[in-house]
Parts: sequence; structure tokens; C-alpha cells
Amino acid sequence: MPTAITPIPGINLTYDDLNILLTFQKLMLDQVQWLRNHLIGVLENIPSQTAIETKLFLELPVAEYNELRKYTSDEVAHQFMNIVVRFTLGNWRLTNAYKNEDTYVIDMSISQWNQTADELVAFFAENFQYLEETQWRNLVYELLNLKIEEINALVNGDYNLEIKLYDQIENKAIEIGNNMALSIIEMHHHKKESLACI
Repeated sequence: MPTAITPIPGINLTYDDLNILLTFQKLMLDQVQWLRNHLIGVLENIPSQTAIETKLFLELPVAEYNELRKYTSDEVAHQFMNIVVRFTLGNWRLTNAYKNEDTYVIDMSISQWNQTADELVAFFAENFQYLEETQWRNLVYELLNLKIEEINALVNGDYNLEIKLYDQIENKAIEIGNNMALSIIEMHHHKKESLACI
């Protein structure tokens, strides 16, 4: 079941607010869905791999950038796009390392992926303040650890476990999208209140 959103105290969500929520949920769901497709493609050498990589490394980051720049600066949107691409590369590196049974590269890839996760936590904490940094850290690392477990499950052929893990990954993606959206909604309502007081 998707994670329920927590209403913002003192703020009634408008139709536009709900659209922001749905948009960011979809963006984050698209991200993890195509990460999974890419993971399976790398492991199984499927013919559509090039098309999947175009979607994951080019089209999705641009879509996320275009949506985010509606509510933040170009600089913030560009920063997020760059971090998302590096997070995606982490998925690719670790999958290839497991595929090649290279323990050194596996350890290095996990370390690099953790560094990217730290960047994402810092980005969220600075720009999406509906949650505190520790809460963002918990969310991002729960997602990352589930992704690592998912890769392990697929490499080991435990497809039932992978499906269960992917369900949890989707829930985490929705939760991240919700909290990004709620941060934007809260900022916009506070800005409107400030302008109304002038």
C-alpha cells in the first residue's frame, strides 16, 4: 500500500496542491520503475537496453528538472537532476559489479552510491524543509538499502523476494515524492500569507 500523506497543519490543500502531490509521486515512481527495468536489462542483456538507458539517463532527469524549476530556481533544479543521474549510475555500477562477480568493484560501488545518497540527503534538507535532515536521511537510506537488496535478490534468482522488495521501493518513492511536494506546497502557502500581510 502507498504511504499516506501527512496533511500540513493549518493548510487546506487546493486542487493545484493535489496536482503537485500527484506529479511528484509520479516522477519518483517513474524513477524507481525505470531503475528496475534497467537493472533487469543489464543482468539479462535485453535488446531494449539502449532505449531504457535513454529514458533513464536523459528523458527522466529532464522531466524532473522541468517540473522542479516551476517551483524552485534553475540552479536547484539542475542540482537535483545531476544528483539523480549519479544515483542512477550507482544502480548501473553495482549491477554490473555483481554481474561480473567483482567483489572489489561491488564494495567500491556501494561506497560511491552511499556518497551520492549523502548528497541527496543534504540537497533535500536544504531545499525541501517539510522534513528534517534526519528524516530525509532515513528515507533516502531506506530506499538505497532496499535497492541494494533488490539487486542481490535478482542476481541470486530470488524473484519472489525481489517483487516484495520492489513493492517497498515503490512505497519509499511515493513517500519521497509526497514530502518533496508538501515542502513546495508549504513554501507557497507561507509566501502567499506573507504577501497578503503587506
